[in-house]
Amino acid sequence: WPNDVLVCDRKIAGILIESPGGNVPASNRLVIGIGINVNNSWCTAPADLVKRGIAMCDVAGHPLDIQAVLIALLCALEIRLDQVAANDRTLHHAWRNHSWLTNRDAIVEVHNRTIKGRCVGIAEDGALLLDVNRFIERFYSGSVTVRE
Repeated sequence: WPNDVLVCDRKIAGILIESPGGNVPASNRLVIGIGINVNNSWCTAPADLVKRGIAMCDVAGHPLDIQAVLIALLCALEIRLDQVAANDRTLHHAWRNHSWLTNRDAIVEVHNRTIKGRCVGIAEDGALLLDVNRFIERFYSGSVTVRE
């Protein structure tokens, strides 16, 4: 839910964060994967894909310095990781305010289940909150799609 980064309702980046869990020190670690469409323009992509993705160069109107993008990303990531380490409560407000899924009908697929409902936000612990027939279900993993 917080892993797709959208610009103009089109995906510009994806973030995957996993915790290996288990005993300390593994339980205190995160594995983070980030993919960003920087200079790989979507302007010439097939029509069905153009509606779904976009690159930073498309938004800016020119190619970007990949090193500058990486440095900016790492600086921003450092700030967010410091917030996670400090259990900073403002982090929850930031991801809640940036959640594109909130107030949209969604389908969550997890553990061979398909659940349909309305996203009502993201909890402080990162759970996706889905209103399913007036009952709020919490999801910590799964594949989410928006119902059109």
